Amino acid sequence: IGATEKGELMDFTIDNVNAKSSTVNNIDLSNTKFKIPHFDKICNVTKEIVQRNIQDRILGLDITLDPAGQVRCIEINNDSIGINHCQLLGGPMFGDLTSEVIDYCKLHHEKIYYRYVPLKFRQKNLAPEF
Repeated sequence: IGATEKGELMDFTIDNVNAKSSTVNNIDLSNTKFKIPHFDKICNVTKEIVQRNIQDRILGLDITLDPAGQVRCIEINNDSIGINHCQLLGGPMFGDLTSEVIDYCKLHHEKIYYRYVPLKFRQKNLAPEF
């Protein structure tokens, strides 16, 4: 289930095969508004975690609240994050920064290609063109 920037759950969910539904555990999300408790605190903690992990370009954070309402990070994921689900729930992954990310990739595509494409999959002297 996605959330808005104000911490309200969206009125639909996406399952592991990308099927959209408005119900979860027999709760009709389309007729009920849920707000994530302590959403501002959660955002502040996630920003702090991201600032300490600058070596990773994209992180997936599993966050929860303990019984006292303290934010707890269960795990940090830096691989196989499920970008498709993020975009299906909330639109373009980089939002207003999409053009900036595209421009960066155009400028640095060879560096990106040779760093992230394993040698056995590279074509000789060929980097992707944008």
